[in-house]
Parts: sequence; structure tokens; C-alpha cells
Amino acid sequence: MLAALSQSTGASGFLIVAFVFLGLVWYVLPFFAILRAATFPSTAFREIGRNKTIWVVLPLVLGFLAAAYFYAFVYPQLKVVAHPALDLA
Repeated sequence: MLAALSQSTGASGFLIVAFVFLGLVWYVLPFFAILRAATFPSTAFREIGRNKTIWVVLPLVLGFLAAAYFYAFVYPQLKVVAHPALDLA
């Protein structure tokens, strides 16, 4: 009985750690997206055709989905516009 319990605890322990990690990412990523968007000047957002206020507020309202979109599509454009010397691509 105890052997079966210890074997199942390993798998469920991994699932618990995985869910805790994903839960933290789910809540922390929007926070960092807000901070990252706030650090870029408004002129950089205007140059790429976006609004800074929208991208500071959107992750607060929509959470993870807006933050993931910001990091996938908006942030790379902002890096190129705000810091052209750092663009290695």
C-alpha cells in the first residue's frame, strides 16, 4: 500500500509543481509586460503605430493573453525602434 502511494506521489508532486509554476507565469507575465511597456517612450509606440496607454492598461485588463501578444509582437518592434544599435537580426 505504501509503495503504491509513494509511486503516485512522485507523479502528482510533479503536477503540483507544474501547476504552481504555470499559475505564477499566468499572473507574473502581465505584471512584467506592464512594466516593460511603461519603460519605453511614447514616441517609440507612435513610430510602430501603437498607443502606449493601451499597452500599459491592456495586460492589466486581459492578463496573460495581452502580455503574451505584447512580448510576441509589440516588444520586438519596440526594441528595434527604441534601440536600433541592439538589433542583431
